[in-house]
Amino acid sequence: MILVSGATATVHRYSGSGRLGRLLRPGNGNGPDAMPWAADNGAFSGFDPVGFRAFLERIAGAPGCLWVTAPDVVADHAATLALFAEWEPELHRAGFPVAFVLQDGAAVSSVPWASCEAVFVGGSTLWKVSEHARELVRHGRAIGKRCHMGRVNTLGRIRIAHEFGVDSIDGTKFSKWPDEWIPWGLATLARIERQGTLALGRRRSA
Repeated sequence: MILVSGATATVHRYSGSGRLGRLLRPGNGNGPDAMPWAADNGAFSGFDPVGFRAFLERIAGAPGCLWVTAPDVVADHAATLALFAEWEPELHRAGFPVAFVLQDGAAVSSVPWASCEAVFVGGSTLWKVSEHARELVRHGRAIGKRCHMGRVNTLGRIRIAHEFGVDSIDGTKFSKWPDEWIPWGLATLARIERQGTLALGRRRSA
């Protein structure tokens, strides 16, 4: 599934695909609707706790929420853990499923799996496509957590996300140039899924 921030008209046009949802962020002006949605905290551009709390009040109680990311620090697992300990109880009290953001330095043994419903693959560009990130996604999937990868804007990155087994992706190109890239992304996902099914069938018949 591709989660798109903004691009409301184009998202509605392709809503029947079953592969689109919304990614809400503080300050983007969009709110939940009938489509599946998740919410990011805006930390990649600079975290504003006052604005984030106002944003949470606006979206609280809306149906269809996949997860809300707890505040994080880009490429810093230790700092992200500290923020998660502060914010996770507040997010759960507000009724949100919580996503922990995986950052450089995360390991299976140090992720607070019991306190989150999802994980979001963040981190530096090299780390997010590493075997460390793959191992974390596979573990999360195995124990029933939703898994999302951010900053997926190329065919190569989509293939990696699919190989990792994430449930959803997002990328700025889908929001900035939706009429061009949303249909491309949907077609790409469909093609990769078909190729994966065909490859699996060939292995089974071999």
